[in-house]
Amino acid sequence: MKNFYKNYLLNRIVVPAIATGLLLLSGAEAATAQKNRPALFSKVREHATQPLPTKREATTSVSTQSLARLAAATTSAQPLTSMHYSPNGANWRHETTNTYTYDGAGLVTSITEKSPTGSNLTRETWTYDQYGNETENKYENWNGSQWELNGGWRTAYTYNAGGKVTESIESNWSNNRWELRYRSVVAYNAAGNFESLTGYDRDGSNWLVEESYTLTYANANSGPTSLLYMEPNRDGVLVNTERTIDIVWHTFSTNVTFDTFFDQPVKSYLNQVWENGQWVNEEKYDAVFGDNNSFVGIEQEWENGAWVNSWRITVNFDAWGNQTLGQDEERENGNWVIYGANKYTHTYNSANNLTETIRQNWDEQTRAFSNTERIVYSNFQTVTSAPLAAEELIASVYPNPTADKITLSYKQLPGRATLQVTDMTGRTVFKKQLGTTAEQQELDLSNFPAGLYMLQLSTADAVATRKVLKL
Repeated sequence: MKNFYKNYLLNRIVVPAIATGLLLLSGAEAATAQKNRPALFSKVREHATQPLPTKREATTSVSTQSLARLAAATTSAQPLTSMHYSPNGANWRHETTNTYTYDGAGLVTSITEKSPTGSNLTRETWTYDQYGNETENKYENWNGSQWELNGGWRTAYTYNAGGKVTESIESNWSNNRWELRYRSVVAYNAAGNFESLTGYDRDGSNWLVEESYTLTYANANSGPTSLLYMEPNRDGVLVNTERTIDIVWHTFSTNVTFDTFFDQPVKSYLNQVWENGQWVNEEKYDAVFGDNNSFVGIEQEWENGAWVNSWRITVNFDAWGNQTLGQDEERENGNWVIYGANKYTHTYNSANNLTETIRQNWDEQTRAFSNTERIVYSNFQTVTSAPLAAEELIASVYPNPTADKITLSYKQLPGRATLQVTDMTGRTVFKKQLGTTAEQQELDLSNFPAGLYMLQLSTADAVATRKVLKL
């Protein structure tokens, strides 16, 4: 049966592979470790070049690159160098050395892998647009005299006036040329939340509909409670295929950036398939969260009219948000049996920068953990990321038009901000200072005369404006 979580597109667009790994380099980036948790739309990333961890892949979720995307207007240290070692008896053998470059926003732009003697081996490069979304990712090998391109992806984005992605077109490097592969069209509801996505595959010179996803919300300020997945039948008409319902999020914010919208931990859900004109239970998932947002999740399958335990996933994090354990267990003869597991031991310096990681894998033969890899980070540079672009400050204003109240949702602010409302004569009718913690503000316009108003959110670096119609 097809895996419902195969939708790589929601990872390519909603969770672009801006980061090349999931280890964090400072406490400020602890939220990025959410990628290791069972995010609803991160099950499998078929076409992505850097697969995200999935519910059954918690044991492989830490990359050797160990870089993370910085939040807007934050300062952190990132390594310019990392040395990679493999076990050699009781010692470690130096295998490769990586060097890193970053842009002004702290996003990694290249990773060059070299041998212990300094010879070039491989290089991976990234470019981004003004919103920080990845537009190109290339893989190159060194042939002895120059770099040769042997793989990569390009993505062209279209945005609406609010800075939200409405379309993306992907190409990959194949047969020594860039070939169109996938197109997506994204729609939003009145509150500005992601509501639907229709995906198309390239067939010759045409785009053929491949799949669609539709989300349902209980209210404008909470996460989606259901997702409907549809595929085309023989006539090319989209029909019910699978759905996820009763979604409960551990934490969810509608004010995160688009690329992290689905990268939030889910607590429970029920998955069903469409068979013979009705929805039939397939699997359900429940997780319990603990310290540092560590969790234990259990997946059950529907068998003969009853729920039966099938998988148990344990993921632990340290106080900095870095993963220390990822363990997958399968239910066999009434017992949980480790299917795969990784342990991570992290070392930090006095500035809380990650300086070393030792990874151990579960050995099914010895039924014990054994050393697999050691990474040492050095030559840290301080990076202050670029502030939010003006168009990114305000996430949504709803309802608009309004007869009384409106709710303004905005991104996490880099510092104090001013919210101001003016009428069309330029007269200020409302003004308030906003702190950095809240991400939502309700305004009562019931006593304002009917007409058009300008809502302005200002920070030290940017000003965003929205028109509001009072009925």
